[in-house]
Amino acid sequence: MRNPNAKATPIHVVGVWIAILPLLAPGIVLGTDMPISSLVPMVQEVRRDFASIHQFRVVQLTSSYDGPSDVIVSGKRFKDHGWHVEVFRKDRGHLIPKWDSEQSATGVEFTEVQTPKIRMWNYGHDYGVLIEGCASHNCSDGPRGYLWFSGDTGLVGTARVTAQGLDKPVADRQTYQVEFSPSIDEESKNALQEAICSDRAIVNKLGLPFTCTAHWRQRGSP
Repeated sequence: MRNPNAKATPIHVVGVWIAILPLLAPGIVLGTDMPISSLVPMVQEVRRDFASIHQFRVVQLTSSYDGPSDVIVSGKRFKDHGWHVEVFRKDRGHLIPKWDSEQSATGVEFTEVQTPKIRMWNYGHDYGVLIEGCASHNCSDGPRGYLWFSGDTGLVGTARVTAQGLDKPVADRQTYQVEFSPSIDEESKNALQEAICSDRAIVNKLGLPFTCTAHWRQRGSP
């Protein structure tokens, strides 16, 4: 369990960021000095689950490149070319499925979005994944969805935000209904509240059912 007071930093500081159009295309971007020979087999193995890969990140769970790592991949599915995020645990040369976004991202704010915003942060050798989305045909007025996956605990929390009073002429009079997933844990709820408070689409922070204090801020970059 991470220390709730620990400072979050963008995950590329300790992990790997690879922008992939075709598999390991020219112009690939690496955010670490991890040997390319260690990366290629991992990319080749997860490629079979994706029609195309948009993001590929490796989070080292120890200080050694040879130690266990988590591999986070986002891209398009084969079956319908919808978006997809999958997490694998790499240990002793094998990749074992750990989490799939299809298990949790079931609302229209996730299923009807073309490309959600996916961000990741690290806490030492721990990390979290945040997914934000809204239905593409109704993104301005429809519900907004937020999903948090904890790399440490494997727990998932979701929040659904619906604007109230959209017929009012003054934006700062809007209020918001926020529905969290049942039995949500404290870490997930705190992370989701921070994501909601940092979302510019939530124009009236005072209309939320919780307080956005000064420390609520966007913790990283997409």
